[in-house]
Amino acid sequence: MKADSFPIDRSKDHREPLGRFLTLPNIISISRVVLLIPIFMFLNWGERNGGNILAAIFMGIAGLTDFFDGFTARRLNQFSRWGRILDPVCDKICILSIGIFLALPTRVHPIPIWFLGLIIVRDLLILAGAYYVMGRFQHVPASMTIGKWTTFFLALLLISYTLEWSPEPQWLFLFRMDVLLWICTVMLVLSGVLYAYRTIRGDFPDSMQSHRRRMPATLDNMGTE
Repeated sequence: MKADSFPIDRSKDHREPLGRFLTLPNIISISRVVLLIPIFMFLNWGERNGGNILAAIFMGIAGLTDFFDGFTARRLNQFSRWGRILDPVCDKICILSIGIFLALPTRVHPIPIWFLGLIIVRDLLILAGAYYVMGRFQHVPASMTIGKWTTFFLALLLISYTLEWSPEPQWLFLFRMDVLLWICTVMLVLSGVLYAYRTIRGDFPDSMQSHRRRMPATLDNMGTE
C-alpha cells in the first residue's frame, strides 16, 4: 500500500504540537502509575492485615483515574497528543506490572504464564504499530473502543485474582477468575487483530479534531479519553 493512500491529512498533523505536558488530565494519568507503590506494598502483605483487600481497593482507585483523565480533558478542553500517549502507556504499565506480580508462584492462584505472555505480545504489537505511525505520519493514533473495554475487563481480572475470588451465586459468574480469564483472552486477541487491521489500512482519523467536532456548548459529554 502506498503512503499516499492513507487517509491522513499530514499537512495538518505534522504541525500539531504535542501540547502541554503538565495538564490536569495528564497528571491524573501519571497518578495511575504512582498508585502502583501502595498496590505492590499491599500485595506483598498478602492475606496479612487485609493486604489483598487494600490492594484491590487501590486498583479500583487506579481504574477510576482511567475514567477521570478523559472526563477532565473534556470538561477543561485540555486535549493533547501527550494525553493520547500517556493514557494507554500508563494503562499498559499498570496492567503488566500487576499481572507479573500476580503470576508469581508465591500466589495461591497465580495468573497463568501463557496469559501474561499474550498480554506482552499484544501490547508490543500495538506499541510497534503506534511507533510506526508516529514516525512515518507524525500522527498519534487514538485508542479504540475495543481497547478500552479490554482494559476494563483486564482490571476486573486483576482485582479478582488479587482477592482470589470465585463467587458461588450463579448471577455473579462473570466475576469468577476462570470466566474473566477467558473473556480477557478473547478480547486481547480480538483487540490485537483490530489494532493490526487499523494499522495496515492506515485508518487513523484525527482524534484532536474529532474531539472538537463532538464538543457541545455545555461540555456535558462524559467518557474516557
